[in-house]
Amino acid sequence: MTPFLLLPGLVAPAGAAPADHVLQAVELMSDGDFDAAHDSLNTARSELLASSQVINGTTLAEVYYYRGLLFYYSGAKEEIAQWEWWRALEKEPELAWDVGLVSDPSAQLLFEELRLMVKALPSVHVSLPDEGRVDVVYIDGRAMRPSSQVVEGEHLVQVRCMDGGLGTFLHDFGVPPQYGFVCNELADEPGWLRRRLAKLQDKLARDKNRDRDRLPKKTSEDLVAIAADDKDANRRGDALRILDDRAAAETVGTARTMAVDDPDARNRELAVAVLERRGSEADAEALGRVLAEDSDPRLRRKAAIVLRKTQACAQRETQLARLQEERDTRVLIELGYGLAVCGMAEDRPSLHELMLGHIDPAVRAGLANGLAAAGPVEADREPLLRLLDDPIDEPAIAGAWALAGLDDAGVRDELAQRSESAGGKRGREFARAAGKEDKARSLPGPLGGR
Repeated sequence: MTPFLLLPGLVAPAGAAPADHVLQAVELMSDGDFDAAHDSLNTARSELLASSQVINGTTLAEVYYYRGLLFYYSGAKEEIAQWEWWRALEKEPELAWDVGLVSDPSAQLLFEELRLMVKALPSVHVSLPDEGRVDVVYIDGRAMRPSSQVVEGEHLVQVRCMDGGLGTFLHDFGVPPQYGFVCNELADEPGWLRRRLAKLQDKLARDKNRDRDRLPKKTSEDLVAIAADDKDANRRGDALRILDDRAAAETVGTARTMAVDDPDARNRELAVAVLERRGSEADAEALGRVLAEDSDPRLRRKAAIVLRKTQACAQRETQLARLQEERDTRVLIELGYGLAVCGMAEDRPSLHELMLGHIDPAVRAGLANGLAAAGPVEADREPLLRLLDDPIDEPAIAGAWALAGLDDAGVRDELAQRSESAGGKRGREFARAAGKEDKARSLPGPLGGR
């Protein structure tokens, strides 16, 4: 039986961006077509180095994360899976576990152990060049400053040259790279906006009394206007990226507007990512509108994740309303997870009803996983005990692990008794959740001593 929860399929178009290939891989994994999912992730990984645009950091990490899932469940390749997850967490230490896709909690336990190990690694300065042909350096999708640091290990470096060209390479940080070498090799034709900003950067570099990263007010106003009104989607996106790169005061306000109103899904995704990184409680309304109104389920899910991670209760009424209307499995699971994190007692009956009664076992299991990740409360006990009788293994197993989070002797005894009668995979997982078997996995190979 596949550990992946079944979701509806999707095909990435020819020439799709890495993010589209990642989404396609997730859909293929849920359908059980693991070879095709692996091919899609390999395509995404190849396109990371060939991209003509700055790569989103979460997309980058997800390429390695989902490769790790495939290796983990492919048999005797757990050590390779650990390396893939390690590489994902090097690039995005806060990468969220996909509770909407995977029903097996043992994999998440290993992933969380690796997260702790990566966070314990030393950080190194990126050591940006003071001058030359380099305009902006991005590492794992984030614009760097002279004081920036990254965790020791492999990272994706993208260098925006003064002439507008973009060079991309992987580098193992310990020793910083020579960033400018790619600018000597690129022959990209600069766009009108990049030429204008290159001239501005030259002027700022010559002015020793001026902050090199600060944009003049008139230029910031022009960029805000471009982001809002330009007919070219790429120019609108570039305008927001430049505001973000230079930490302009107008960045967050522009991102709020674009997240809701930009007709291009790539720009809305970029805007939501900016809000996740730079935003505050004031962004909740915009994120709530994305969650309620956006036609792209990826963006609705991303908005739900950002709200859950930063301000779980700020759009509670919107989340509850969307819980009744949402048809996308992964968005629905994230909504439930967010409401569980919010922790309002009056929301629990709605979550329990959906967890026990939804026709899709992926939703039933995913909502139980969300309760487990948020931390179950006493009100969850009886509904989770009922979930143990689910006719499908995955929801029942997810319910058992959520119950284990209550850390209650009576629950452990109940799970132990049921493990004896259930048999098979369900019985084994009930026993592990009851504490009758070791829940943790050792870390073999080089990761254990890194």
